[in-house]
Amino acid sequence: MSLLDSIKIALSSILAHKLRSILTMLGIIIGVGSIIIVVAIGQGGEAMLKSQFVGSGNSVISVQYNHDMNDSFSMESMGNPKLTEEDILEIKKLQEISHVIKTNSNTETLDVNDKKDMVNIKGLDSEYFAVNKVKVLKGRSLNDTDIDYGNNVVMISSDVEEMIFEKENPVGKIIEMKGQPMQIIG
Repeated sequence: MSLLDSIKIALSSILAHKLRSILTMLGIIIGVGSIIIVVAIGQGGEAMLKSQFVGSGNSVISVQYNHDMNDSFSMESMGNPKLTEEDILEIKKLQEISHVIKTNSNTETLDVNDKKDMVNIKGLDSEYFAVNKVKVLKGRSLNDTDIDYGNNVVMISSDVEEMIFEKENPVGKIIEMKGQPMQIIG
């Protein structure tokens, strides 16, 4: 039997059983359509979850160390594990990493013009400003030279400015933290 004969027999069978042929085609169309819809919903849901985790431009991962109060070894050492400069350089070499920010924070007494207030201080490097898009209202931000040479310079928040300096411009003023004079640069 030739291909042409097979096609003639198939067409005559389809025309002889029109309702059965229409129902079969309808079943195939609904089945394929439902598979496409389920896959599209799954991929859309996956994309939505990924966008919620990552957010718009938010790909910052914060790594912190906290002591485990139940771990006697942790309580004995009471020192945070130290990352060396070599460790930081190795992390920066990773292709997926664009910025590495080294920070630390503490609460200290700030002494300005014989006023003493407790403030939160945060040690930063210049990468912090590139990643967090900090807007400097007055003065300038920290730069690599300040960090490389260990200049005694600080930036203060607008809240600290209002609390300590009220209406004065604080840029260029000297404040004292832990007995160290620091110049406000921004």
